[in-house]
Amino acid sequence: MKRQWVIAVMMVMLALVIAGPASAQVICKAQARLCPPVTATGGGCTATSASGVAEEKFQIAVVQNNLLKIKGLNAANQFDADIQGLKPNNAYTLTASNTSGGTVALVVFGTNGLGQADVDVKGLPGQSVCTINSVSVTQFADTTATVLLKGTFGRQDEVQAEAEMEAEMEQEAEQELNNAIENELQREAAEAAQLELQPNNTP
Repeated sequence: MKRQWVIAVMMVMLALVIAGPASAQVICKAQARLCPPVTATGGGCTATSASGVAEEKFQIAVVQNNLLKIKGLNAANQFDADIQGLKPNNAYTLTASNTSGGTVALVVFGTNGLGQADVDVKGLPGQSVCTINSVSVTQFADTTATVLLKGTFGRQDEVQAEAEMEAEMEQEAEQELNNAIENELQREAAEAAQLELQPNNTP
């Protein structure tokens, strides 16, 4: 009876693994390289140009479960950018836009004495951070709104990578639970066979 109960519990856990992949709570995670716009006279990221990397991330907290191979996750709702190569001690505007051109985040930031800045935006409403498609940086209060840096998120590649990771983790967890169930069934069959081979001592 105990073994049957253990097997039943394992089957329930297996169903949970199949129904909910371990990394399914990562809603979006992507990076974009920020470079000067390419023009007829040059542009793009070079060894001496300004550049940066922007990242968007939204995930729901998940409690770690070693048995089900579920990795614990802290909740995250953030958009940030690391920028270097701009003018030292100057003010700039970073605009994050969605695919329709609408503004999702607008941030004024300042560079340090080396022309570097770490722009960190947290707590955007809902999952709006996942709608960010492009990023641009301009000089603050520049009436011409000349774009100094820009970049686009390669979301499709990131989504595909996340899906592949989820499928791999799900397969590993399912295989491990299947092996545990099979081992338990084999032990039970072996013990039953031994009982049948024992001599009957009943007079």
